[in-house]
Amino acid sequence: TYHVGKNLFSAQVGWWAGLVLATCILFNVVSRAATPDTYLTFFVTLSLYLFVCYGKISSNLSTSSPPKERSVHQVLPTKWRHFATIYAVMGFATLVKGPIGFLFPMAVIGFFLMCMTPRRELPENSSRWRQWREIVRPFGPGNFFTLLWKMRIFTAIAMTLAVAGPWFL
Repeated sequence: TYHVGKNLFSAQVGWWAGLVLATCILFNVVSRAATPDTYLTFFVTLSLYLFVCYGKISSNLSTSSPPKERSVHQVLPTKWRHFATIYAVMGFATLVKGPIGFLFPMAVIGFFLMCMTPRRELPENSSRWRQWREIVRPFGPGNFFTLLWKMRIFTAIAMTLAVAGPWFL
């Protein structure tokens, strides 16, 4: 948690995030229970951390250019092995707890990428309807499937099946 906060914002934000997590009573109780939830949390967090490290997100988001100037290409990992590593970790999360180990981090990364989709500038006299349509455009089906392709969904499925598939078979 510290490293993700540090990479996304600053060392101080990472420190506070780690402190908040360390002082959460429920997190500490569940981490000592004999359930696979702790391992799921570890692998999901690790996959998101790897996405932050391998992508170009580690520049301070709080001081970087506004989202409209950043594109999805600027935050995605560039190498296949980085994607493969992230998805292999998701495969271990799937092995621990089932499909939620794959679906949850993919949804988080996908939603983040949707939010990073640049918005088009509209004329000031455009209608409210057109403004609302531009606000929800990043969450539309066209952008959704484009982002799935850019996230290398077939690599994700292959790596997850390579790690977790033998157990389920």
